[in-house]
Order: sequence, then structure tokens, then C-alpha cells
Amino acid sequence: MAELFDREPRYKKLERSALTHLRLDLMFEEGSTWEERIERVRWEDAEYALECIGFYYVEPADFKKITESGLEQMLLLAASKSAREHFDGLKDEDDRNDFIARVQRKLDQVRNAPSVDWKDAVRHFRRVVRDINRQTIRLKEELIVSEIMRGALEPLDEFTTVIWPQDSDEFVKHTRGEFIGVGISIVKNRLTDEIEVVTPLEDTPAYRAGIIAGDIITKVDGKAIKGISISKCVDVITGPRNTKVTLTIRRGEKELDITLTRTKVKIQSVKGKSRDESERWNHWIDKEQRIAYIRLTSFQRNSKEDLENTLEKLAAEGLRGLVLDLRGNPGGLLDSAWRVSSLFLKRGENVVSTRGRHTNENQRFDVSSDGAHADLPMVVLTDENSASASEILAGAIKDNHHGTVVGARTFGKFSVQNLIPLSRSRAKLKLTTARYYLPSGVSLHRDPGSQEWGVEADIPIRLVQKEKFNLWKMRREADRLGPPKPEVKKDEKKEGDEDSEDTEASESDKDDEAKKDEAGESDGETELADKDDEEEKLPPLEQPDENTRPMKDPQLEAALLLMRVQLLASEYPTLASASVLVRDKETAQP
Repeated sequence: MAELFDREPRYKKLERSALTHLRLDLMFEEGSTWEERIERVRWEDAEYALECIGFYYVEPADFKKITESGLEQMLLLAASKSAREHFDGLKDEDDRNDFIARVQRKLDQVRNAPSVDWKDAVRHFRRVVRDINRQTIRLKEELIVSEIMRGALEPLDEFTTVIWPQDSDEFVKHTRGEFIGVGISIVKNRLTDEIEVVTPLEDTPAYRAGIIAGDIITKVDGKAIKGISISKCVDVITGPRNTKVTLTIRRGEKELDITLTRTKVKIQSVKGKSRDESERWNHWIDKEQRIAYIRLTSFQRNSKEDLENTLEKLAAEGLRGLVLDLRGNPGGLLDSAWRVSSLFLKRGENVVSTRGRHTNENQRFDVSSDGAHADLPMVVLTDENSASASEILAGAIKDNHHGTVVGARTFGKFSVQNLIPLSRSRAKLKLTTARYYLPSGVSLHRDPGSQEWGVEADIPIRLVQKEKFNLWKMRREADRLGPPKPEVKKDEKKEGDEDSEDTEASESDKDDEAKKDEAGESDGETELADKDDEEEKLPPLEQPDENTRPMKDPQLEAALLLMRVQLLASEYPTLASASVLVRDKETAQP
């Protein structure tokens, strides 16, 4: 991968530099949560991360480029307008110029060196962190370390990153599919700066207590929370199991105090098309033909068991065909992808294989016994956001001829990451250690300049932006529990404000820069998720559309039509076989 970046056009480097400037300028604005994000960041963790990259990265890393990029990040930090206005050390021109000059000398030294290894990188970075910074601009060491590592990892692939302690717990919650909390999905209303409930989660303390969509959380344990970050809000609501927390809720003109007991909350990755009268998921999309619909949102530890239980219930009611929706699924654990795929394949069939820099990364994942639903006719729905583990499942179904893929070409994330614990601070290195290959033997990772990537749909159906937006709205409404959120009058709505959301999260998802598609834990589990380290929570912008597009899902409708045709064809003989039957009947002797 480093070799590909060596050939990167100059304008691309300038583009990255401009984006970094923009991020840094926004980072230190009033109301920013940057200090929360760098809590417990330690240089020792960064040092060990660089060592692990040297030994375990999927291919030999170019540490000369890594070191250059880390030092360049320091120069960008010093040049940031908002940073200069925020930090006293950067306001002093003499100290700032001294810092820049000394870092630049380091950078020139690296550029002129014939080669640089991980030990050299550690030595150069340590000099900046422990000496140059302390002797000049005196910024927080946590900030210097986090920024230098952000720059250092940029020449590697986009999925290799350090998960600092503040994001580590949240990262692990998504791999386990459970967490300790009260069970609410919340949003930061960008107009009022208040925390609003999107929905309670099914079978949780919040749901049983009657919290509903649209409730405004004004206080937690008597302390006002208006204006705090969504991340900090989740921190104060969650806590140890069996402890209590009191949420002050504003509902219309009333204010209520609701005391909840924190407990284990299970994240549901298996969903249906709509909910029944009891607010449970309804999976039938054609009950007469016994065609079911299942939306799999991620690949967690419990996804296989949840999917298997759902399929068993449907089979007991006469299941004949399945539409499995992987659209928007960013992936998850490799083991989960293998186990889920095994439900639909036969013994000995290959699901996926991995190949890496070291022989222990070379593995083959085959099905050990016939899947309970290997003969079930099925259609798999994919889109541009189906990534990683989703691509493994879609590719395994397609390559082993157990179903038809409908929709759009998948994301193209064919790399495997392992989580390496860095210290007791709970920091982790998410490191790319291998590529995965479909049963057909191809690895369709989307590298810079790739002409082909991802799993192509057998029947391609792409959605326009308006249709994607409608699909997002339909899914969000289906996910909500309880009475619908009160309607906002049009004259009360500001232009460009679809639903007032700025940032959406749940207790299990407080800051998606450590994005759920994650996987792997301190024991070194392998993950595939994470097509991008920032889960897209807001809908696509609604674009002007001359056509009045109904609230329909064209991809699902095509999948349902295809499944109906397949089931119909299985009920009647083909024309060729029918003619044989007629001929045999005519020539038969009485």
C-alpha cells in the first residue's frame, strides 16, 4: 500500500493538507470536545504501536514516509489558525517559530536519510514529543502524541488506526453486541443544543419505563446537560450494572423524573421490514408465498445465534424464500461472517480465506457441516455501503451459487484488521494484517486507482439520491419504538433542517469515529468491519427532484419479484420437461 502512495499525484497531497488544515481549524473552536478525546493518550502506547506496525503490518511499511508524515502533521498543527488562537505557546511567535524550525530540521534529516526503520521513527517522534515541544510551545503531550500518530498512520491504509482509551470501551461494545446502560438512542439537536431521544431500544429499562421518541433529556441525576457533547452525555448515562440513574425528561410542556436501573443491553443486529402490534419485528414481506425479509445491520458476536433463531421461527411457519438485506452493513467480526455464511452453505464449501505477511495470517474458512438453510432460495441485497464481512457473506453466497445478489456493487473493503492492546490504559492498535479472498480466489479491495473492486450484483439496481434518502427515512421510522415523534409544523422548521439532527448516537454508539464495524478485542480477535472510521449517521442531503418519487424501495421490490418468480418456477415443470411428460403419456401402453 505504501508503494501506491508513493505514486500519489501532488494535487492529492495538497488536497489532504487542505483537509487537515480545515480539521485543525475546526478542532479548537468553542464547544469542541477535543480534550475529552485525548484523555489518557500516552507516548508509550504510540511507541509500541510503531513497533507493531514494523513487525505485523500486512506488508513491509515505509517508515520513511510514516516519519515524514508524522512530522508534517506537527508543522500543520503549528500553522493552524485556531490552534494559534487557543494555545499560549503558539501565540508567542518566537516559541512557535523555534518549534517549526526544529521540527523542519528533523523532517529534512529524515528526507535525506537513505532509509528509516521503526526504531528511527520512534527516536524522531520522541524527540519532538519529549524535548522540542516541552522546550518551545509547551502543548499538552496528549495532543502532540495523538496528532503525530494521526499523521504517521496516514501513509498506511485507511483502516489502520490507534483507538485511544476514550474510544476503546465504545469500540468493544459493538464487537460484543451488548453494553451496560438503560437502552436509548439519542441525538444532539443542532438548533436547540439539547439531547433528544430518537428511540428507546427494545426490551430495555428505557423502553419499559415509557421513554419515547422526541423526549428531551434535560438533566442526568439532577445535573443539567444542555450544551455538553453527545459523547459526554453517554458517559454520564451509562455506568456499572445494577446502579441507578435518574433522567429528567421534558415531554411537551411537562417535565418528568424517570429513575432507571442500568442493566445489560443487547444490540439487535437482526431486524425486519416493519413492526407488528406488539412492536416486535415482522419478517414476512409476502406471507402468502412465505417469503421473509431479514435486515442484518452488523456482524457481532451474537449475530449468528440471533439470525439462526429468527430463521428457525420462520421455518416453523413454512418459510420458502428469503431476502437478506446487507445494505448499509459495514461489517464486523471475521468469525461472525464465517458462522453466518455457514447457515446457508453446504459442508466443505469455502466461505473465505485470508493471506498476510506472516504464515499465521494464512487461513481458510470452510463449512464443517451442511447449513440448516443451505437449500433455502434466497436473494441478497447489497449497496455501496455493504463492506467487509458483508462482502464475505454476499461473495460466499454468490460464488457457491446459493443465491442471487441484487442492488449495487459493494464497498470493496477486503482487508483484515487485528486489535493489539497497547497498555493497561485500554488503548489499542487496529492494524491491517491480511487481505481476504472470496471462494472464487479474488480479493477485490478498493486500492487507490483500482478499476475493479467489491462484489458486483448479479442484477444491478442503483438508487438515485432521493431514493436513498427515502429509504433512510423508512428505515429510521421502522426502528423507532413507541408512539411516533410529534410532528413539527412547517413554519417552525428552519430551512435545511430535516429532523434537527446534528449528531446521532446511542449508549452503545457514543462517538462513531471508532466505528462499529469494528471487531476484535484485547485477545486479538480478527475484524473486518470498518469500511470507514466514521459511521455516517446523517441521511444523504435531500436534493431537489422534479420527479415525485414515492416512498418505495426499488431494490427490495425487485428482490421480492425475483423471489416470487423463483418460487413459481419451482412449482411447475419447465417446457422441456413438460413435453417429455406428454410424449411419455402418449406412447404409454394401457
